[in-house]
Amino acid sequence: MAEALSEESTRSTRDRRPNVTLDNDGIWHEKSLQYRKTRSAAKARITRKIKELTERSTSRENVADVREGAQEFEEIAANFRDAHNAYHTTLDDDFEIQDSQEYFECENRRIVNFQRTLEEWFSRAESEINPNDSVSNTGSRSRTRTSRSKSSHTSLRSSEGGSSAA
Repeated sequence: MAEALSEESTRSTRDRRPNVTLDNDGIWHEKSLQYRKTRSAAKARITRKIKELTERSTSRENVADVREGAQEFEEIAANFRDAHNAYHTTLDDDFEIQDSQEYFECENRRIVNFQRTLEEWFSRAESEINPNDSVSNTGSRSRTRTSRSKSSHTSLRSSEGGSSAA
């Protein structure tokens, strides 16, 4: 008999399943969390691309390669902005809205500052390439280029560092 009672209580416990159906607020909240994760992942891609392009530009890689990376950066930045807008539209609390807007403005400043840094780098890199240069003339100008090149590296690092602080 004791065995029958314990079997019955175990069976009734197994038969009960918690109601996991979400109401509309729960669905909205889950959707908002998903959009927030998407925005966070988009921001991580921006950070990785900034690091990659900074390394490429300091190692003086081909300008065309850095330019291609800059175009990819533009797409990544646009994806971040889209992800932010999707998340931001799900918010209804004033504090969350303000916090989200401040987050976006900070990240957008970082994007704009890095884009400006890239434009300055392209400008310097292209001005250093002179079509009148030839193999026979490069030795006579190597010291000038080396000193210019070092100052370019320093200013790129300081510009990038400033944009990361934002």
